Amino acid sequence: MSLFGINISDCWSVKSILVFLATILPQMSAFVLEGSKTSYAQFRKWDGGTNSALSFEFRTEQTDGLLLYTDDSSTCDFLEVKLVASAVRLRFNTGFGGQILTVGQQKYSDGSWHKVDVIKNGANTTLSVDKASDSVICDGEELESLVLGNLSSNQYVYVGGLPSWYTTKLKALAVPSVAFEPRFRGSFRNLMYLETGTGAADPEKQEMMAYK
Repeated sequence: MSLFGINISDCWSVKSILVFLATILPQMSAFVLEGSKTSYAQFRKWDGGTNSALSFEFRTEQTDGLLLYTDDSSTCDFLEVKLVASAVRLRFNTGFGGQILTVGQQKYSDGSWHKVDVIKNGANTTLSVDKASDSVICDGEELESLVLGNLSSNQYVYVGGLPSWYTTKLKALAVPSVAFEPRFRGSFRNLMYLETGTGAADPEKQEMMAYK
């Protein structure tokens, strides 16, 4: 007896194949950055409004490296996520001065996949890595001012590093030193944006615009 051309007696082998596919299919959406002096990936701009979020997953054995960066040099607002001594650090300015959040309860350069969430909920900003988190409250008189620059003048979102031409145009960056950060070497997948300012109710997976 057969089902869809597969013998019932072969069910155990089919089950093994399905388990194998379930393991590798999520990784098919991942891409690898080599960590060279010119490697990076570019995604569309993120509308980092008062209530917004972005998330992604990474895997590496590298202890230090730039994971994600975007900014608006006209307002000096920026958002940077990087690995520092195997911990994940978020450094940002959304109108209330520079802030730093760090999650390092474990070493995240262990070659396993880890999920990072950056959540802006009113005056509260939270960095989460897997089940650990750190947060800060930026108390301001005008909550609407706690946004990441202006979408029309924001930079693209860069993963793993920035295009090398930024080293000759440092004034185009809110944080010029980011152009010289160690580049990320490892795998990256599932960059998601939640942009409530655009009316979105659910996170949206982002497609890569450029890759090197």
